[in-house]
Parts: sequence; structure tokens; C-alpha cells
Amino acid sequence: MELMDYLNGAQHSIFRFEYLQDFSATDRDEFAKWQNHELDIAQLGKGWWNDLRVLHKRGVVTQRVRRVVRPMNDYTKFELEIHKESARHGDKIKIIDDDLFQVFNVNLRDFWLVDDKTALKMNYGDAGRYEGFSIDEDVEKYVKAKELLWRHSLPIGEKFIPEI
Repeated sequence: MELMDYLNGAQHSIFRFEYLQDFSATDRDEFAKWQNHELDIAQLGKGWWNDLRVLHKRGVVTQRVRRVVRPMNDYTKFELEIHKESARHGDKIKIIDDDLFQVFNVNLRDFWLVDDKTALKMNYGDAGRYEGFSIDEDVEKYVKAKELLWRHSLPIGEKFIPEI
């Protein structure tokens, strides 16, 4: 199965934790356009936002926590702009500062958690080049991380991100 098969198959919830600060190898063209002020963020994620609409209509809750290291790099700023638009489409998105993240000693990196039953560990190479995912059978550690990260994160758009 592909990643989107798992996400679109969700019955109750989808949670995403974003640990990496740079996925530019995956989003190279869009990121370059954004850097040159040539990108319409509202048009960028139309496919994903349509997926969100369908999921939400079925009652699926979508949540995301984005780890932010300061000072923020340009890619993180780019992604946070996209997340603000995604939040307008019903995605519940929060931010956790790296200093606070380090306190919790969460030993997990980027992952998706579907219905609190399927943990998809994301695999990335240099500069966030997407290299697929693997299923981790130890789902409970992802559920605990989700609960901890969600409880201690701030909703996107609060004063947490003055640079954006």
C-alpha cells in the first residue's frame, strides 16, 4: 500500500509529527518559487485540501505537530505558511519549540499515526528527500508521543511564530 492509501483509509484520526526542519529535496520546485515570491500558497495544496475535506466529511480528525528549531530556516518558514493555509481547511496544527521538545526526550522522528492503530515511520535522506515509509508494529510508543506532543504544543498562528 502507498502512504495515501493508509491516510485515506482512516476511520477516526490521522496524526502527523514533523521532526525534520528541511524537506526541500522533496519540495524543491515549490520552495524555489516561494523564495522568489512566485508561489500562490492557496493553490499549492489543493489536492491535499480536497483530501482533508473528504476525510473531515467522514468524521476523521486530522492533527499535526511541527517541531521548530530556532532560528528558523527558510524552509521551515515556507512550511509554516503552508500549514496556516491547511489549518484554514480544517487541519488541526500545532507547533512545538525544539527546546521544549528536547525536555520530553521523545525518541521518534517524522511519522504518521492512523486511527491510533497504524504507525508509519517516514524515511528521509539528505535535505528531506522522501525515501518512503515503514510500518512500526510498536504503535503504543507513537500514541504516547502523540498525546504528549499535542498536549504541550501551541496552535499555529499564536504568538509563537513572530517571524511569519
